[in-house]
Amino acid sequence: MKMNNSPSKVLIVDDTPENMEIIGRLLETEGYDLYLADNGWSAIELVKNNEFDLILMDVMMPGLDGFETFAEMKRLNSRFDIPLIFLTAKVDIESIVKGFEIGGADYIRKPFNSLELRARVKHQLELRRMRLVIDAQNQFLLEANEALKNASMFDPLTKLFNRREILTRLEHEINRFERNGKVFSVLLGDVDYFKKINDSYGHRFGDEVLRRISEVFLETIRKQDTVARWGGEEFLFLLPETDDEGARVLAEKLLLAIESTRFMVNDEKIYVSMTFGSCCYKSHESIEAFIDKADQALYAGKNNGRKQVVVWQDQ
Repeated sequence: MKMNNSPSKVLIVDDTPENMEIIGRLLETEGYDLYLADNGWSAIELVKNNEFDLILMDVMMPGLDGFETFAEMKRLNSRFDIPLIFLTAKVDIESIVKGFEIGGADYIRKPFNSLELRARVKHQLELRRMRLVIDAQNQFLLEANEALKNASMFDPLTKLFNRREILTRLEHEINRFERNGKVFSVLLGDVDYFKKINDSYGHRFGDEVLRRISEVFLETIRKQDTVARWGGEEFLFLLPETDDEGARVLAEKLLLAIESTRFMVNDEKIYVSMTFGSCCYKSHESIEAFIDKADQALYAGKNNGRKQVVVWQDQ
């Protein structure tokens, strides 16, 4: 969109040189950037290659008349939005109505009054300028809303879903279970010895570890799965229509993928591992109680040597 202080670009289309000269002299004093075309086809070519703010066009021209020229401009560009003022001595009601029906912004009769011409041109340019401002503001609001949406859904460091979004999806999955009884599982994963990584190599490297393993997660999980940063170095995976065995298999794939990933700091290769706890949703219970089971399984794995998968077993 044109949002600057450069002169407004105005195209004058008339097959009579004298008319173009008169109009040009009247408008050049306003500081507009004027372009001239003496027939419809020349006007169409100019419109293809320039972004005009306004078109003044005669209706009665040889070859393509003004109505046909305007229709062709719109046919060639489905998003054509340049305001057009018809200038003509053809003042029958049918012609005036047709000009407005095909999208003309205004209609000035020849011979025209110079003050009226300047005023109508200025009015249309002001309207266009306001439309551009509104369009720019709307675009800004759309982008701002998208940014707010992303901020409410995604973790800024890893670009994974955040805790809030995964809880929303978990609630949806529980509702689906209540409707059709299809089980699903969660995995809760924690990076082993992450505090030691931060203390030994710095938080910047720790952040890089979290970003890279997040990429590994997305490369490894299935299309139907969802992964989120649960907090710190913990990650939660939502696995639809997946039982204990399916969750264990996927967790072991994740373990292998992470173990195969190498991290470099000061020419030193660093190996990272994770521990996973899983739980399958098989009965009606709260989200908190359900995730707590996966958390207990995770810490059972931590206490048993790390770098493993522990599946929650109901007592």
